[in-house]
Amino acid sequence: MDWISTAYWVAIASVTLFTLLITWQAFEHRRYCRSRSRHRPRQTIHQHLALFVPCKGLDADLEANLRPLFEQDHEDYEIVFIVESECDPACAAIDRVMAEYPGVPSRRVVAGISDGTGQKVHNLLVATEELPKDIDVLVFVDADVRPPRDWLRSLTSRMHREHVSTGYRCFVPKRNTLPNLILSALNGSVVPIMFPGKHHLIWGGSWAITRETFLESGLREAWKGTLSDDLIATRVMAAAGRRVSAEPMCILPSPLDVSWSEMLGFVRRQLIIGRCYTAVHWYALLFGTAVMQTVYWGSLAALAWGLAGGAEWTWRPAVALAVVYTLHVWRAYLRHNASQYYLPYRQDDLAVARRFDTWLGPVAGVFGLVGLVSSAFTRRIVWKGIAYDMEAGGAIRQIVRPPQPAVAPAGAALGESSSSRRAA
Repeated sequence: MDWISTAYWVAIASVTLFTLLITWQAFEHRRYCRSRSRHRPRQTIHQHLALFVPCKGLDADLEANLRPLFEQDHEDYEIVFIVESECDPACAAIDRVMAEYPGVPSRRVVAGISDGTGQKVHNLLVATEELPKDIDVLVFVDADVRPPRDWLRSLTSRMHREHVSTGYRCFVPKRNTLPNLILSALNGSVVPIMFPGKHHLIWGGSWAITRETFLESGLREAWKGTLSDDLIATRVMAAAGRRVSAEPMCILPSPLDVSWSEMLGFVRRQLIIGRCYTAVHWYALLFGTAVMQTVYWGSLAALAWGLAGGAEWTWRPAVALAVVYTLHVWRAYLRHNASQYYLPYRQDDLAVARRFDTWLGPVAGVFGLVGLVSSAFTRRIVWKGIAYDMEAGGAIRQIVRPPQPAVAPAGAALGESSSSRRAA
């Protein structure tokens, strides 16, 4: 039994070291957020921005999410909404919101159906095919986030010295159900990767790139035949040696209300995409999560067994459990304490999610491990009703669609607002 004891303590030491490292990462993240919040840009660098917003389907919060895009405190920008088809239910909602803000240049583009590229990526390819010469910075934002008024300024104010700038999302549960709380906790565990440095992962829901970098990097060509706009962008920028700046003030609230199946499907889909495009990160995450969950729940089971039998060795799992759990609570505290800097106006909405993540985070970790294991056996995902079969490197092998009504030609610009043309 000595080898079992040795292996157990080696696992404990490994988990403790790993947890200390990610706790330090959370500390650096909080320090970075505090620094960025104290040095917010007070004025906007004069640049003309184009916001590209791919939309599909009519989510309950779509109009409420789109309105803040028209209310940004940036003086010179336009908005381009991209849909697959004129039959998309999102079209009517987009048109209504555009009509509410005639003073903001905006238009809607119908991209048409993709036959070899992920639909979202295809939408972006069509929308960026012929960029007007006056566009200095391209900004990409998802339709399921709700940015504050200073988001656009915060994301782009340093673009005169940065090539690429990225934010992230924070899920804000609309109801404090277990699926919502679990998904919020799993998503929140990724946030501390945003700290000083370069070559950060780009998140496709809130990022910006200069026109020059976008055109010179070959990103459009790299996008073709792929599914993930942001992980491909991350790969291309790293290969080109272009700096990616993380902007914690651009971590955006995203309303969340999912069922158990939707939560599990979301986790699995994200991890399948990660395995296809960033396999090294996926394997590291699988190993780290598996060891951490085994040590935590194994120690808890051993402690219960030892207490029930009055075993002399009960102190060992008790110490291991106390160390791992204490570090988890500390890390969660640091992470949530940082949110006061970038989401001060949503602290009350996040109160229950914050407590769940702090005290019951290991429960969420179980579902993360389940998602990791299930993602190891397939490269097929279903996204917005469309099934994609991918190859090991992320290239799309097959697209399976439900029956589609007739659609408008690709690239057709429709629903233009009365001010969709900027004054010369």
